[in-house]
Amino acid sequence: MECSKELNLVKFSDNSQTTTRDPRFEVTWETTDQQNPRAWSVWYRSFIVASMSFSTTVVVIYTTMYTSGVEGMQDAFNVSSKIVVLLGLTTNLFGLAIGSVVLSSLSEIYGRRPVYLISVFLFGLLILPVALARSIEAVLISRFFGGFFGGVMIASAPGSVTDVTEDQYRALALSCWSLGTMNGPVLGIDPLYIDNCERFLLSNTNEHLLIQVQ
Repeated sequence: MECSKELNLVKFSDNSQTTTRDPRFEVTWETTDQQNPRAWSVWYRSFIVASMSFSTTVVVIYTTMYTSGVEGMQDAFNVSSKIVVLLGLTTNLFGLAIGSVVLSSLSEIYGRRPVYLISVFLFGLLILPVALARSIEAVLISRFFGGFFGGVMIASAPGSVTDVTEDQYRALALSCWSLGTMNGPVLGIDPLYIDNCERFLLSNTNEHLLIQVQ
């Protein structure tokens, strides 16, 4: 890997538009460099795109599926106002917005992999406090931090897809990745989808399963 270390700014003119790029932040790859993500095998790069899409889908489903349990949470927590319960959606979106800014910036400094691993692990861990919460306040706080750590998939996943995709296939790869982000909200709020999942689980086990959405 060769990194340009010149300190002078390089200007590129394109007809009437002029852009400036700092060579200190420009990275070029040797032809045989095994660390070049675009030189990896096709199946591995496809796996990365699929993983990014699936992870983003999970984050979006977690965000919107909350609305399907609003009435149940009103009864469980003795909350008369539906708006108060829906604050869990608001706090989660605030967490997504802040986490997208903070964690995507950290991924540029420390690399995407460590930020992904830590953030996704904490995102999954913070689902438990929501499921085991004894008060609506615990739900609202847990949803905020869950959204914060899940925001890295919303902001950085397209960058990861671009990192491993050649220019001529970039539109196709991003289209495949966006399948998760576009269909996640639909899967999350569709009561029929949730009901079918429940029927499937109950019909494929010999034990009685109690599925409670809180």
